[in-house]
Amino acid sequence: MEIVLGLIALLLVIAAVTSLRSRRTAPTDDTAAGGGLRAEPPHRDFRIVGDEAHVFFDIEVPNGEADEALQVLLIAEAHELLRVKRTAGLAVEHVTLLRAFGRDGGTEVEVGSSPTGAVDEPESETGQGVAAPREGTGSDPLALILDGSFHGAEATALPSRSDELPPLGDELRLTQVILDALDREGVDPKDMTAGELALGLLRHAGYALEDAKGADTYVIAKAGSTTFLKVVDHSHGDHPELSDQAISEFLFGFADARTDRGLLVSGKFGPFAIYEKERREPRIRFITRERLQAFVDGFVMGESGA
Repeated sequence: MEIVLGLIALLLVIAAVTSLRSRRTAPTDDTAAGGGLRAEPPHRDFRIVGDEAHVFFDIEVPNGEADEALQVLLIAEAHELLRVKRTAGLAVEHVTLLRAFGRDGGTEVEVGSSPTGAVDEPESETGQGVAAPREGTGSDPLALILDGSFHGAEATALPSRSDELPPLGDELRLTQVILDALDREGVDPKDMTAGELALGLLRHAGYALEDAKGADTYVIAKAGSTTFLKVVDHSHGDHPELSDQAISEFLFGFADARTDRGLLVSGKFGPFAIYEKERREPRIRFITRERLQAFVDGFVMGESGA
């Protein structure tokens, strides 16, 4: 009888310890695998003025006049910041209007305003939280894009998954600053490929690019870190979705390059498998067709050094 009671007591102790460990280590909704605490959008200041919220971004507004693409991006980021503040418990329920500001030299410039409406809790593309808040990245837009804390504004349209994909320039919302940058890099938005877009933005942002092993592969260096880049463009008549072979080639290339990060940029759509690849290896990121708008927006926001 004493042996039986002893075994029961031992089992109860084991169960209690197991329960305690699970409470300490089980991920929360915000820190699920591949996720982390939600990060605030890059901004310089946030102020409540009466029933308005003023959000200040360290973004240059040429001649004090923001184009439509920049307005859409900054207002979307202001709405996301208000949602984050509300989720964190800040008393913002009375706020009815958002105002987004950039800068023209040392002068604050209002970019646009928007009624607050309902600020819902969005999810990432995988249904999980996003990465923990980044520390200052300086002028390293890739750090902002690859850490998962930035999603950008919504695309101008939901493209069709037909084999005949329209030009990227018809689907992307490009600020005048980005258009000017691409022009200086010799990239025509009317007929550019995803690779031309990415390489143009990277060169504009001051990244050093060197050819790596394999076609359309590069090693990017800046701010003390290196990134392996593979470009997979979409050609006329191609299947519109990224293939398993292209994904495997990228993963093998990244492993062989031994860089800090890995990035695949494609004019094709991404299959569901890419989310699992990113979850298993958080240092990589697939910038497929449906993510290109956020990629471009990341260069607008990331260069601010916010």
